[in-house]
This record gives sequence, structure tokens and C-alpha cells, in this order.
Amino acid sequence: MLVFRTGGLSGFMLRSNQIRGNLRNQSSPLDRGIRAIKAWTRQNILSGGTLAEANWPSLAARTIAEKRRLGVGQPERPLIRTGYLLSEWTTVVANTWASLTSKAGHSGFHQWGSGKVPQRRIFPTEEQAVKLLLPIFHHHVKISIS
Repeated sequence: MLVFRTGGLSGFMLRSNQIRGNLRNQSSPLDRGIRAIKAWTRQNILSGGTLAEANWPSLAARTIAEKRRLGVGQPERPLIRTGYLLSEWTTVVANTWASLTSKAGHSGFHQWGSGKVPQRRIFPTEEQAVKLLLPIFHHHVKISIS
């Protein structure tokens, strides 16, 4: 026999609505997630791509010579000349989505490669992003239902 008390049921309904509301609003875990992806991306650039793959392809001898002429520290290091790629990011976080965009116009050439520029992946793959995001969303669900 199943018995509901009015107060108990309305309390249950109130709590289930609260849980539903907490789970619908994902801006908090999305914000933490996009910050984690931004930190990963920054570390990947500083490490020469070791988080994304074994290592990025080496720079051409002509590029290294040009960086030496300009007095760039560590001229053999790909993607670090002025620091612009590391510093210019836009993050947008909404209720159900988030984005991380580089303001550096040349970032896409490195992410995907082009005829002249070899691919040097900056952002994580989907699989790598899931590994970063899963613990954050797991925690969000856990606190939403507790």
C-alpha cells in the first residue's frame, strides 16, 4: 500500500522542481569548464603542443632565422613570438552553452593547418575536452540532487 501525505508530496514536488531548475541552469559548470579548457589550451601552447599530440612540427629554418633576427626568445619554439595568441581570448557562457574564441586571426591556420602552415592543434579534441568537463558536470549533478 502506498500512502502520500499532501505535505510530503508537495515537498517532493517542490524539491524535484528545484533539482530540475538546478540541472537546467548549467552556466556555473559551463563557466568552470570553459576556464579549464582555456587553461589546457594555454598550457598546450606553452608546452609546444605536448598536450594535444606528441609535439608540434618543427619550425622551418627560415622562420627560426627570422625569429632570431627579431630577437625573439626561444626562436625554435612554435607559436610564441609576441604572446598575442596566449593573451587574446573571448569566453562567452550562457545557460546551456559556452565558447572560447581566440582573437588572434591566425589561430585557425595553426589549429587546422593550411597549404603553408602545418597543423599545430591548439584546442583539445572532443575526447580530451570530455575528460576535462566530465568531473565538473558530475560534481554539478551531484550537488544539484543532494
